[in-house]
Amino acid sequence: MIIQKKLRKQNKRASTSRQRKRQHLLDVKVRAKNVVARRTQSVLLTVCGFILFASVLGGAAFGARRILNALFFTNSDYAIKAIEVTSDGTLTREAILRAVDVTEGKNIFSVNLPKVQERLGALPQVEESRIQRILPNKLVISVQERRPVAWVVPPDTNVGSFNFENAYLVDRRGILLKTKSLAPEYLGLPLIVGVDTSNCQAGQPLEQDDVKAALDLIRASAEVLQGRFQIQSI
Repeated sequence: MIIQKKLRKQNKRASTSRQRKRQHLLDVKVRAKNVVARRTQSVLLTVCGFILFASVLGGAAFGARRILNALFFTNSDYAIKAIEVTSDGTLTREAILRAVDVTEGKNIFSVNLPKVQERLGALPQVEESRIQRILPNKLVISVQERRPVAWVVPPDTNVGSFNFENAYLVDRRGILLKTKSLAPEYLGLPLIVGVDTSNCQAGQPLEQDDVKAALDLIRASAEVLQGRFQIQSI
């Protein structure tokens, strides 16, 4: 009898222990499921929040764009009605407007000022330029042209009478210029003789040391002599 009672107690303890283990496993599984559920919920909330934020931001950007278009870019008050062009050289108004590709009637805010300045800078004659918007409907373009200081001519050139069509003008920085007509102010410019002009191109710089030295001499003589004596050829 005593042995049977002991066995019953042991069996009861073993059964209780197994039940506790099973309960512990169930609790662990439930907690794991809860953790996964919370993580999934957190991810979903984050994704939904991001989508909502993107939608609000996109709507705000779309609304802002429509407002800007209505106020500025499609507003007829800002259509260009006057383009003022000034140049201190031989470039004509038509040539400048053709280069920048800007016409009256275009919206003043749609004009890309850096791009316009870049197009002007591509003209060999242009040394500096300035473009301004004057609201509501005026555009001002100012151009400062390069000033030729000499001719560059091939080695076999007759200094007394040369063909300007085979020659190039050059400014103080050594930038080559090509003229379509022989202006009176170019007749008295000194000649830098000995430059191979077969591969020359307007707008490109001359990098030869001899040419740079000749330009330095022309500049120095102009500063020192102040027109009392002029170099004819170098």
